[in-house]
Amino acid sequence: MKSISSPFTHNVLITRPELGENVTLEDLAGKHMGVVAGSVQSGFMEAYNKENPDKAIVLDYVDGDVSTIIQDVNNKRYDATIYATTYLKDVEKTLGIDLVGSPIADEDKIQPPGSHLLYRKTEEAEKLRNEVDAVLGDMRQDGTLSALSEKYFEQDDTQLTDAVKERNDKIEAKQAYG
Repeated sequence: MKSISSPFTHNVLITRPELGENVTLEDLAGKHMGVVAGSVQSGFMEAYNKENPDKAIVLDYVDGDVSTIIQDVNNKRYDATIYATTYLKDVEKTLGIDLVGSPIADEDKIQPPGSHLLYRKTEEAEKLRNEVDAVLGDMRQDGTLSALSEKYFEQDDTQLTDAVKERNDKIEAKQAYG
């Protein structure tokens, strides 16, 4: 049985409402972005700045956690940051703040969406994987997975894009030929 990807969340540009809806990286040229030093988000932004020197964003490296950076965006220390929508929503609820999460073009370059359950390479683990995948497949098909995503993340992040399906197929093929 083919291993299926579990639900995923998206990385978004996190900004204050006064910067508007659907903020782009280009809109942030010359502004300050708080990023965790050594994170995939900071690596993505370093590559962006290198490819777009005329639209570069000032990167402020933080040795801390993302919730602090998100609070600092709210408090106007930084103009923006990048992180997952589900985490943004959790921080907003916990702290009672209101920020905007805008989609990022080429988001897959940050970190491909999706999460995968890891199993040992044993017959018992393969049986467990097949059982879990069957249940997740049923939940996706009957709408339960979408309903849970809506309930806990306030959005449906369960639909697999063609790109994610293709990537999963490549992973599965590589595992099969080992």
